[in-house]
Amino acid sequence: MIVFLDTETTGLCPGQICQLAMVKVNNDKLTAYNQFFKVEYVDYRAEQVHGFSVDRLRFLSKGKKFEDCIGDISEFLKGADIISGYNVPFDLRFLTTELERCRKFLPDTKIVDVMRAKGVKGKLTAMIESYNIKEETERIVEELFGELSGAHDARFDTVATMILSDKVGAIKEGVLC
Repeated sequence: MIVFLDTETTGLCPGQICQLAMVKVNNDKLTAYNQFFKVEYVDYRAEQVHGFSVDRLRFLSKGKKFEDCIGDISEFLKGADIISGYNVPFDLRFLTTELERCRKFLPDTKIVDVMRAKGVKGKLTAMIESYNIKEETERIVEELFGELSGAHDARFDTVATMILSDKVGAIKEGVLC
């Protein structure tokens, strides 16, 4: 089983995750998880990237903090053979920090960074354009999450990474971190 994930965060240093989106691929069956989190602050530069202010996140999260969702997050990750993402070490730094605050840990699993796969260079947005996967990404985001999101929304980026991974063979190639 593979779990693709992406986060939106409060800044570049491991502060807090403000959105966590995951897609589990198990025998070609896709399962999705998305949660926004109430956070204490958002760095101005991070807000410029993803557009999530403290007030907006309070609304989107319905007041839930990361620790309020730890059971669901741990359950979703349980049994993963591979955790993958685009520049996934960044996301895992934040996820590990958040999990440790809750006295939980990432499952012992392989980590595959799609950004390091052959044929992949630069930002995810450039790869979406280069591999012409925007429409497919939007369709799957709608199917899995029930709504369409945009770039710099972890749902969109998670699905785009999953599709790109398949196109470039990142999992088969085993681009481990």
